[in-house]
Amino acid sequence: MKILTLTFIALFFINNTLSQPIDTLHSVPGLTQYYDYVTNGNNLKKIWASEDTVVIVSDYTDSLNARNPTARRTYFSFTSDAGQYWGLTGIPVFDSNTAYPDMIPLVINGFRTISISGFGFSTGGYVAADVQLGSGSFTINALHTQGGAVISSPLTYPNLACAYARGDSLFFRKYDYSSNIFSSATFITLLQTNARYYIATSSKGQNVFIMWWNGSPAEFKARESTDSGNTFGAVFTVIPNTVNVNGTQVSPWYAADVVYKPGTTQPYVA
Repeated sequence: MKILTLTFIALFFINNTLSQPIDTLHSVPGLTQYYDYVTNGNNLKKIWASEDTVVIVSDYTDSLNARNPTARRTYFSFTSDAGQYWGLTGIPVFDSNTAYPDMIPLVINGFRTISISGFGFSTGGYVAADVQLGSGSFTINALHTQGGAVISSPLTYPNLACAYARGDSLFFRKYDYSSNIFSSATFITLLQTNARYYIATSSKGQNVFIMWWNGSPAEFKARESTDSGNTFGAVFTVIPNTVNVNGTQVSPWYAADVVYKPGTTQPYVA
């Protein structure tokens, strides 16, 4: 079995030691955020950059509605001049309650654009593709199932690799963004209550890595496909319940990211 290369990072801070003011000069207009969900992992799919184009996607909730989960929306914004100019407001994915976005850059009918997947309170897990970057005209396919968000990663054209929870189980599907159709579901594993899950694909779309965190015992496990998600190998442990970090015994928490090193089939976890 392949040995997974791991990066284990611990960050510590004390609020009263932070003396520097927050830099708001370079904030992105219209993407004001109240929740801290960007610290919960899957951060690599909230921003994408290519030359002078930068796209950022975010949950949005006003602090006045922080106790109302159905007040949440998903917005994105982009710049085509390396951040010199952004739109004055964020662009909504659709006018409904959505959260936990993953963003993937796409080309559809010759136009550069993005797809966004996540969770909608009226749709369940969903995937949406904008007809052209910045138009805000999304084609949406929703699973309408009880469970968690759809998380996604690019496969070979025109497919995305998607994972989502339904009940106590984690599933994989391919999503064809040219036809707006999901493939049939592939069972990955059983999940505990409040589990978390993550997905990454290699540069050529051949390898698919699906990882999940269960809280009892706290550990990360995974399965990997080497044929673009047609089949998956056996479950293996990525990070066990107890890890020795510089002489201290710690247990893994769910705030994680997974990614393949570009041009390789080697997954990394942080």
